[in-house]
Amino acid sequence: MFGERFYDCNIGQIFNNVHLRVLYLRGVNLIALPESICKLKHLRYLNLSRSSIEVLCESIIYLQNLQMLLLNDCKRLEKLPRGLRYLRNLQRLDITDCISLSHLPRGIKELSSLRTLSMFPLNKSVYPFLNKSVAKIGELGSLNLLEGNLKIAGLENVGGLSEAKSANLKCKTNLSVLVLNWSKTDFSSRIQQMFTHDEEVLEGLEPTSSLKELRIWDYRGKIISPSWMLNLKNLVEIEFYWCKKCEHIPALPRLPNLRVIVLRCMDSLKCFHDDHTNMFGNTTTMFPCLQKLDILNCPVLNSLPSHLPKLEVLSLDCCKKLVSLPDEIQSLNFMKTLKIRGCKHLRKRYDKEIGVDWHKISHIPNVRIRPYGEVDDDEEDEEKIDEIDK
Repeated sequence: MFGERFYDCNIGQIFNNVHLRVLYLRGVNLIALPESICKLKHLRYLNLSRSSIEVLCESIIYLQNLQMLLLNDCKRLEKLPRGLRYLRNLQRLDITDCISLSHLPRGIKELSSLRTLSMFPLNKSVYPFLNKSVAKIGELGSLNLLEGNLKIAGLENVGGLSEAKSANLKCKTNLSVLVLNWSKTDFSSRIQQMFTHDEEVLEGLEPTSSLKELRIWDYRGKIISPSWMLNLKNLVEIEFYWCKKCEHIPALPRLPNLRVIVLRCMDSLKCFHDDHTNMFGNTTTMFPCLQKLDILNCPVLNSLPSHLPKLEVLSLDCCKKLVSLPDEIQSLNFMKTLKIRGCKHLRKRYDKEIGVDWHKISHIPNVRIRPYGEVDDDEEDEEKIDEIDK
């Protein structure tokens, strides 16, 4: 179904070893765990990553000493045990890339020892009576020991500001990477869009000020401008992906430690900020630490920011309205790589040795200017990896 490769293993005898503490079944060809796993009372570590597992049996709740449950890349896994909340010693639940997992069971908030929860899916069941057993975003509110990466998916199912605030992300001071993911829009969800409150929900999802990376995917509002954005003084990287209706992005220049900006598939984005409001005042302070600016498929973007003194990598792909690069690019001493593809105006203007402005970029060690559809082998590999990640 997904093209995975699994190995076969006769695990029947394993469950007779009642003193087992570590069980590593990564990549095993196994649809479901036998109910007899409940015999492993001393088990602390269970790794089923990249396996063909589809469901975890309810008897797993008897593993009261279990601390780590690793299920990352189990693409066929559809649900977790309803009694998951009884695993009170569980510290790590890794469900990264479990693409068939639509929700978490109700009661996840009772896992008071949980430190790692890679994903919190919020997709509602097509059967309303089943939604009573589904964890809502408010269950995140008490899980303040969470650290590392957290992705919240299905945010179109959050009702508004107060419900979003109940996640209490601001108090999760050990989180370093946060992904806020709405679902891609299709024909069947157009009616639902009339009742969504994306801007309110985003405002309510205020993260900890110590956050290092923020990614916003598939957001459907016209403006990304939550009041808390300027509080992210420690933010190093930010990414906006598939925010099709967004016309403006927030006041990123005011984030003093920002080093990476990634913009992908932003159909309506015209500029980095509203020039008419003059919101930044002295532009010489803009992006003092930015090292990488990566922009892909922003067809109406018509300008790039200036004053990027530390910029090292600039990548522009399918930005058809861009007619020029900032004039200061010829004086950027840290520039190492400039990639331009599918930008016809830029390609003509900066074509090697014959373009009218080639002299402005000729000092950059690695310059690649190509038409749409032409890629290097390494770029093609990167694009495949990006597509898989999404």
